[in-house]
Amino acid sequence: MSRTRGPCSPEKLPQGGRAQRDCWCPRSKSNGRVAAAFPVRPTDVANITAGKEGALCERALGLGVLISASNMAAVHPYFPVELVMDGYQDLVMPFEKILAVFFAACGVVLTAGWYLTGKAKFLSVTERSMACWFLCSGLIHLIVEGNVVLNSKFYQDTSGNILNEIWKEYSKADSRYATRDDFIISMEAVTAFLEGPACLLIVWGMLKLKPWRFTAILLVSLGQLYGDVLYFGTCAHGGIARHSRPEWIYFWFYFVIVNGIWIVVPTMCILYAAKNINRAIAGTEAGQKRD
Repeated sequence: MSRTRGPCSPEKLPQGGRAQRDCWCPRSKSNGRVAAAFPVRPTDVANITAGKEGALCERALGLGVLISASNMAAVHPYFPVELVMDGYQDLVMPFEKILAVFFAACGVVLTAGWYLTGKAKFLSVTERSMACWFLCSGLIHLIVEGNVVLNSKFYQDTSGNILNEIWKEYSKADSRYATRDDFIISMEAVTAFLEGPACLLIVWGMLKLKPWRFTAILLVSLGQLYGDVLYFGTCAHGGIARHSRPEWIYFWFYFVIVNGIWIVVPTMCILYAAKNINRAIAGTEAGQKRD
């Protein structure tokens, strides 16, 4: 493989020219373009903006990065950088808009759930909050996570479909979704098509005061907790740095905080369900002793 000197093309920088993204450099002997697989620093972006685009490729050569035909693959923002993602298309929407749409939708669902459960005067604040959680969680499982299970080429989409945009963005925190990791897709299939509908069933059971609701809450919450523990565990075992970008928003917010919600809340739901089941059993046993 031979090294190739040549300037980076500003128009080929990923949208926004963000740091820690890959850069395109033209090959000297053809019109093709090849990836320079090394992080782009803020100073590199400044050089591009100032018209000193050759500085970036010079730094690549100084770092011993090989810019050759063997790197001929679509530039992508996922880790590890050597992943081959044929047909990758960058985000159509700005990531700020993606987050705004997702969290706004969650807010609408939670508000609707709070209004709906308010009509059930027999529900406590804790039970209403739990019903809203299962409503929002169930729809996320079924719609958002169901999409990534059924759509293996989401990263090639150019239509601006919000579900595909969500997964393009989230895969920066965990590239296993884009590479179709066996565990990830299997786990998400169970989450989407079993736990998703079960969450919605729990909401109905709570509104109708069905006696099985506590057992359902316990089982579904245990499934969510177990799946999330395995999710973190398998990533840690294989090496978190292999799949997750180091920037704060990708690692700490997307990967740790957002996924951590499915550790904390299901644990609380398990304790709630177990308490009520234990109370019911204790009451039954006390009545039998009196008899």
